[in-house]
Amino acid sequence: MSEKFTPSAPACLSSESATIWRELVPTIGGLQSCDIPSLVLLVDNMAMLNRQNRLIQEEGEIKVAPNGQEFVNQRMRIVDRCTTIVDRLLNRFRCNPASRRANGQHSTDVVNDDKSEFFE
Repeated sequence: MSEKFTPSAPACLSSESATIWRELVPTIGGLQSCDIPSLVLLVDNMAMLNRQNRLIQEEGEIKVAPNGQEFVNQRMRIVDRCTTIVDRLLNRFRCNPASRRANGQHSTDVVNDDKSEFFE
């Protein structure tokens, strides 16, 4: 039986992305070296979600232009896009209950079914 491959966090990651990497990657089984670029994309987008959500909390979801017109904070678009990417990649790595069930795994095979633990 082969040993579980758990890659180290690449040096190109921000400190926030590296923290997410160290928490998430060991929980994913069946990794290969060719998965590293997708994992980088996953943790970078999770970190971006954290940053954008913090900024939205500070700035508000609705902003006011100098002319008084209200508009949706543009960071909301970034959050939507990052969420789409994160959801697709979590599904690819079977990091959510639905994708594990579809692959014949039970939720007890993974440490935690709740991806929110990786978000602030």
